[in-house]
Amino acid sequence: MKTYKVLWIDDDFEKLDLFSGLAKSNDIHLEGFKSYEEGFANFESKLFEYDAILLDALFYKTKTQVSGSEDSKGLAAAKEKIAEFRRQRNIPYFILSGQTQLEKDSTFSDTYGNFIRNKILTTLKDYFRK
Repeated sequence: MKTYKVLWIDDDFEKLDLFSGLAKSNDIHLEGFKSYEEGFANFESKLFEYDAILLDALFYKTKTQVSGSEDSKGLAAAKEKIAEFRRQRNIPYFILSGQTQLEKDSTFSDTYGNFIRNKILTTLKDYFRK
């Protein structure tokens, strides 16, 4: 079975070992980064190695940010960068967040589309099976 490689940007990715383990047991390798800056520097150097991108809704834009300074600026930058690369590589991206207030935030969904709060691994597996 093929293992899928997913760029994962989440300021707390290192604390989510259970999620990483579940992904691995479902043939999904998550390569985690805390910031847009680090994640997309890696993405640009490995453009054709990734099968998808998984983004938290709130994370760091720069690698120098500290806990408590997470916001949507990193997500906005990521969306713009993905659009820039669309000519070279149309890569799917998914937004995962535990931010329940975003479920009712129409500005967020209008800007970024719907995000996934639960069952992200099922969503990724279903996407890869297409």
